[in-house]
Amino acid sequence: MEIIASYLGKTILIGLTVLASDNSVIGKIETHGVITKLEGEYLVIKRSNDQPDFRLPFAPNYISSATPGEYRLRTTGEVVTNPDFLTTWDIHAGKERSLEDIKQHGFVPKTP
Repeated sequence: MEIIASYLGKTILIGLTVLASDNSVIGKIETHGVITKLEGEYLVIKRSNDQPDFRLPFAPNYISSATPGEYRLRTTGEVVTNPDFLTTWDIHAGKERSLEDIKQHGFVPKTP
């Protein structure tokens, strides 16, 4: 639990490449927000503009410290200044999840 404490209240910039079953790119998602809590095995990220909370697996190996500066989101043109962390993932959407669902709620792997 001590590890998660170093992430709470910090800003994270998220990049997801969403893949089809044949590994072709369905879409790219970029978002950011403040890590508010650990819910089970998932980080909960509070985003701005009244967007729903975003969830990602808590995987410290996929989270790196960000170099101070401005980061422009390619998908929206929005500029994020001095995030604390960066994370990027290649994920398979699967038949049960749409690109829009992942954009709205995040990436929570489905279990069989």
